[in-house]
Amino acid sequence: MKTKIYYLLPALFMLMISSSCKKDNTVSGGPGLTITVFSMQKITNYAPMRIKLTNLSTTADSYSWSIAEAGLGSTSASPEFLITRKGTYNIKLVSTRKGVQESTTQQIVVQNDPAMQAMYLFSNNWKDSRSIELEVISIRLPSSEPTYKFNYQERDYTCSISRDRSRLTIVNSQSNTLVVNKGEKTAELIISPIHIEIIDVTKPYYFQLIKMAMTVL
Repeated sequence: MKTKIYYLLPALFMLMISSSCKKDNTVSGGPGLTITVFSMQKITNYAPMRIKLTNLSTTADSYSWSIAEAGLGSTSASPEFLITRKGTYNIKLVSTRKGVQESTTQQIVVQNDPAMQAMYLFSNNWKDSRSIELEVISIRLPSSEPTYKFNYQERDYTCSISRDRSRLTIVNSQSNTLVVNKGEKTAELIISPIHIEIIDVTKPYYFQLIKMAMTVL
């Protein structure tokens, strides 16, 4: 009888080790909850910007989305949102399983369409133009303005001016675009759709650049 017990003891010991080493495949956020993660796709490039969020999390009982800066939220698994204004927004996803929550956040920067933003600034200079202003920025009009080439400080540029001569556009060889509105002391330097700087056009370099562009128009 003792011999049989001796044979059984190793088997029982191995079974205990196997049971103690068994792990739940989930990590972080409490028992049974996987890592919360999502991907983001821009359906449109400028404000109003529509974004599609794809939930890549698993095993959660429910989900909650929020974009606090825009006052938006959803409990759908993979929602779409429309962000109407320029700004920096934090998109937060909270996953809940058995009362335990885990969250993750991604940031997105929304810019105005450069062409429509220029039209907005121009329209805003006129009184009683609010309804016209909103109508103008809701569509993108093709530009038929002729362009002219010039050289300034050994750099090549192209420039154009609007038909009413209220907006000057200067573009360098790297496609950086300077948009100057008549009567304004600042201009927009558009480096990329998400990188726009405000430039003081009274500074000597930009003042001379604009002056050179005006001589060829």
